[in-house]
Amino acid sequence: MKKLILIGCMCLFVSGATAQEKSLASPEAELRQRIDSLIEDLNGKRFAQRRSSEQQLLRLGASAIGPMREALEQSEGEARVRLQRILTELSRSIRIVDKVTSDSLQSVTSLTIDQHGHFLYASAFAANTVSVYEINPENGTLSTIENVTDKKDLAGAVSIRLSSAAPLAVAACYAGKTVTLFSRSEITGKLKKLDVYRGDARSPQPNFPIEAVFSPDGKHVLCLDPYAKDGKNVGAVLVFRVVDGRKLQWVHSLTGKGSCLANVRGIVFHPTKNEMYLCAADAGALIRASCDPDSGAIVIQQVLRDSEKGVQGLSGVFAADISQDGKFIYTSSGRFGGDSAVGVFTLGPNGDLEVVQEMISGREKMGDFRGGNELVISPDGKNVYVTGTLSSTLAGFARDSQTGKLTFIETVPFGAKKLGPAGVAVSPRGDYVYAAVEGASSIAIFRRDQ
Repeated sequence: MKKLILIGCMCLFVSGATAQEKSLASPEAELRQRIDSLIEDLNGKRFAQRRSSEQQLLRLGASAIGPMREALEQSEGEARVRLQRILTELSRSIRIVDKVTSDSLQSVTSLTIDQHGHFLYASAFAANTVSVYEINPENGTLSTIENVTDKKDLAGAVSIRLSSAAPLAVAACYAGKTVTLFSRSEITGKLKKLDVYRGDARSPQPNFPIEAVFSPDGKHVLCLDPYAKDGKNVGAVLVFRVVDGRKLQWVHSLTGKGSCLANVRGIVFHPTKNEMYLCAADAGALIRASCDPDSGAIVIQQVLRDSEKGVQGLSGVFAADISQDGKFIYTSSGRFGGDSAVGVFTLGPNGDLEVVQEMISGREKMGDFRGGNELVISPDGKNVYVTGTLSSTLAGFARDSQTGKLTFIETVPFGAKKLGPAGVAVSPRGDYVYAAVEGASSIAIFRRDQ
């Protein structure tokens, strides 16, 4: 009996020690075990399992590089291809970690994120839809909150933008010839339609509304109409007052002289001055204009055109962004012809725009970059990201905050057979970059190294 008791005690002691060892396993050992398990799952029988493992390894980042390099020497077939692909992505400064694909994202072109980084909004013109996603703060992934579809009021919804001054959103819809105003829940992210502007006998009807944005104080909405006059390539900016936070009232339209707003596509506001900068693709012009915060009236102050004052990369200029200090304006060109270029401009002593730097694809080192669409400066000011719709790539640049100049880092391919990325947005913390992949009906999610 004593022997049996002794043996039983020994068994308890051994099993207890094993459990204790497991509970005391180091985080490093647990992480390595997880990585090894994910690598093994790259040979899984189910495609969903293999794809999920690949995405998780991408999210683990640098910690997974060593084990994957070891495994690569002994792997073959699809597992080897996936390992090589992951290692290539992890060597980039920005790498794709996930994507969302949906019928509600057919021809998705614009993205915007609320200032708290809780929700992402997307517009898809072929789906006549505006979608709302919740952002997971831990890994940047997206979960669908709602899809708002309307074949009349949201027909051809090509842009969705948020007000920084009030819980409002606005969509420009070229097929419906509408500008649609929404209220926005800051708790759930959901949208509620408030007003739809179409024009009437006393106010102009938008001919091809392609972009609509709020003024910095939220009092006005500005709509870009690239082909404003009877469908001709004239271009205009329509200004609306936001009445009582729920209605759009037209107050002013600007067409400019000499068709300087022909195919106007991009707009950005100065952070401290009552100024805006407009991009007119067919005019090959970057336009500086003053804006009255009370009346909404716009007055053009300067038109800087391609092939003038040493400028060579504004043909087909499509979009712009401005540094937080207001010293530098960045432009992209090429989505619908012209130069595939990225430009840097500053405001001179007299307030006029002056060119600082232009990087033109084929002339400077820019990787595979064609068809410049939207661009965004990272919140920390260290990088600029530009979508190349025709090359199906995202171009990354390092930014010098003192001089404003850019240094090319890389182009990241999407592999889309049709049109590549269009809209682009960065989370407020700067850890994730999101790109609207127009031809793939998807949103690509990139992890950004900081």
